[in-house]
Amino acid sequence: MARLAPLVTATAAALGFVLACRTLHVNRQIAQKRAAIDFFLKTEMDKGILDAYDNYVDGMKLFEERAVLATSMFARRRLTIISRLT
Repeated sequence: MARLAPLVTATAAALGFVLACRTLHVNRQIAQKRAAIDFFLKTEMDKGILDAYDNYVDGMKLFEERAVLATSMFARRRLTIISRLT
């Protein structure tokens, strides 16, 4: 059994190396595909997409303003209730 230990160790190291190389290759392919998609999305965005994005940004600003307003209204109501209880 002890005679096989170096062989098993070398085999495990070789398999690890092959697996690491394969992982790097696959990750590189994925990164290239993502880069291509990002490039085309940024260069080929049409007016409709840009308008939709602008509407989204405006809507998020409005949502945040109303969320702050609702939070402050809730806080005032809670303080009113607490003051009535005391």
